[in-house]
Amino acid sequence: MRLEGAGGPAAAATAPGRPPTSASAGAASAGRRPRRALAVEGLVVYLVLQALTALFLPALRSGRETFYDDVLLGFFGPEKHGLARLLRQGVLPVWLDSQYGGEPFLANLQHGVLYPGNLPFWLLPTSTALEVVVAVHLALAGVFMWAYCRIGLRTGRWGAALAGLAFGLGSVTLQHIILLNQLQVIAWMPLVLLFGHLALERGRLRWVVLCGVAAGLQLLAGHPEEWVYTLFALATYGLAWTLAAGPRDWPRRALAAGLRLGGAMVCLGRGCCSPGSCCPPCCCSARAGGPRPASTSSTRSRPNWPSTPCCPTTATCCSVRTSASSGWSRSGWPVWGSGQGRPG
Repeated sequence: MRLEGAGGPAAAATAPGRPPTSASAGAASAGRRPRRALAVEGLVVYLVLQALTALFLPALRSGRETFYDDVLLGFFGPEKHGLARLLRQGVLPVWLDSQYGGEPFLANLQHGVLYPGNLPFWLLPTSTALEVVVAVHLALAGVFMWAYCRIGLRTGRWGAALAGLAFGLGSVTLQHIILLNQLQVIAWMPLVLLFGHLALERGRLRWVVLCGVAAGLQLLAGHPEEWVYTLFALATYGLAWTLAAGPRDWPRRALAAGLRLGGAMVCLGRGCCSPGSCCPPCCCSARAGGPRPASTSSTRSRPNWPSTPCCPTTATCCSVRTSASSGWSRSGWPVWGSGQGRPG
């Protein structure tokens, strides 16, 4: 057996009480270097994709144009404009009495009241906020797909960049600009799959939690269909990961996949229970909503978002009953739809 001397490299690296040698420090630095390079690469990919959104979308290059067609005209524009006015007035929408027989506005995911990605609507004019939200989510969709391919699947630099470009600025995302909440949900799909992949492969708690957090943000974005598709894809991913091993390892891998992905769903359930789901029914009768536009044809000029009774305001509201026993607070919720008027 070969023994290192007292002053040998093995002793110098492992002897207790001694400072780490330059060799061990160099190894730690080498471990950090790829992460730093990967972070810089991801930042470059994001900035390039963000710049390309202006090339792909003429509305972002002109101060007199914005996205203004189809469901943006009849739903998302007036909805976000009126909701922003309510939030600026300190009103958190809980119940709307003019939709159907009444609607729990906060609990309806399609409104995306609690989604952080809608923050520009509460701070900026509606048309400007719409452009910012669309451009940012297109770039995020691309960089999330890059991260999934580069980190999860370990593809090469250019292959991952191509995947990010094809997903972020491809037909699936661009055609969903007029269906805003679907675009927002689609953008999170690759990140959910990335964290799910890392949770399965590495089994660390942080990846399990991050997978649940990403799925929760995707749910809050406001369109459950694509969210369900993502969860189905995640479950299929876990099945494929289980079957990729030999038959003898299938029970062990199936248990690990169930615990890791199931733990992510537990994190999702704990963090994304809608506070509006327990709102009391409104005791006021439903009022008719405002008229909808006769046409949703596109225009290349910036719209004047509504300031009519079709838009959410506190002027047309329903009062939620108040009683000492129930502790329900008084709140007023509007009718809305679409019309004309410049956002305030």
